[in-house]
Amino acid sequence: MYCIVLCFKFIPKYFQGLSYDFIHFQVRELEAEYDNEQRRHAETQKNMRKADRRMKELAFQADEDRKNQERLQELIDKLQNKIKIYKRQVEEAVSSRARQTHVAVCH
Repeated sequence: MYCIVLCFKFIPKYFQGLSYDFIHFQVRELEAEYDNEQRRHAETQKNMRKADRRMKELAFQADEDRKNQERLQELIDKLQNKIKIYKRQVEEAVSSRARQTHVAVCH
């Protein structure tokens, strides 16, 4: 407030004819507006930090989800390969059994 009052001394033409009480009232209004603006700014910064923290949490979770999906896809691929191997073994066993049966029937 002291700075604002001193500044008034440097621009007296603007304030000629205005009473000291009126100027003082306007200074108080400006100070109150400034305080409100500082509070809004602090609240905005707080919200920004909160949003930034949430964004980092979501990015971390997305990365973990991607890694889990890759692991699951690898597991699926391995299991599908095992199924193919088992099917081939079953087909070979059935084919071998059929040949053995055919050979036994023919003799």
